[in-house]
Amino acid sequence: MAAQLLRRRLAFKYELRLLSRGPIFDAALPACDRAQLFRAFNRQISGKLPNPIFVTPDLDTGFQACLKIAPPGLVAELDLRPAESDLHAALNGKWRNRLSFARRSGVEIVRSSCFDWILEREAENRARHKYRGPSAKFFLHWRDHVNDWVLFQARNRGKSIAGALFFLHAGRASYQIGWSGEVGRRMNAQNLVLWQAIRHLRKRGCRRFGTGSD
Repeated sequence: MAAQLLRRRLAFKYELRLLSRGPIFDAALPACDRAQLFRAFNRQISGKLPNPIFVTPDLDTGFQACLKIAPPGLVAELDLRPAESDLHAALNGKWRNRLSFARRSGVEIVRSSCFDWILEREAENRARHKYRGPSAKFFLHWRDHVNDWVLFQARNRGKSIAGALFFLHAGRASYQIGWSGEVGRRMNAQNLVLWQAIRHLRKRGCRRFGTGSD
């Protein structure tokens, strides 16, 4: 079993603990043995204090050792290994129609280095729609220290109308930020942004593309 545990200390030696997307078990280990192994792990790290662990396991772990307080999360991933033609044929019909519309509308897709531009669009979206997400510091840290990312912009008549930022890591890519203005939504520009990104990521050797989580 492998586990990465995040801890936050509270008063009187108590602490909160988070085990995100884990633990990871050998695929051949039965579910009952997984539960028993995790209980032993919990006892070992807890000591005498009843410190809870919040666990967010992947769906395929078969892990049933905890009291469920919320439905499991879902991370959507696209397998990029099939041929491009097969990926295109497998697209949802309505999504493919929007992609074709964007192509006919003359939307231009370009790779961009305007990292601050996509962060500014994300900040505007958060302020308008009142949602939270990773801080700008997180994205800037990735840009400055990991520096494995790609940004695509959709343009029409010289103006940026949509865009998306992707991070690359260990043969995978993840969809981090997406933005589309009024013109971009009208022209289905983001469909073309995503399709061009898929084509590019395949050429970069990415095998899987994480499109987001619920």
